[in-house]
Amino acid sequence: MFVEILAAIHQETLANELYILFEGALASSKIFKENWTIEATRRIVEKLL
Repeated sequence: MFVEILAAIHQETLANELYILFEGALASSKIFKENWTIEATRRIVEKLL
């Protein structure tokens, strides 16, 4: 039972952290007016997962 609860909490935390990464990438892409920050973040997330 606790494993299921902790797994759900971990998944939510991970989802929130990935969301923050992509939000930063989106903001940076608007500043630089290029998509390289989004692509770099996508590659980083793929490596982490």
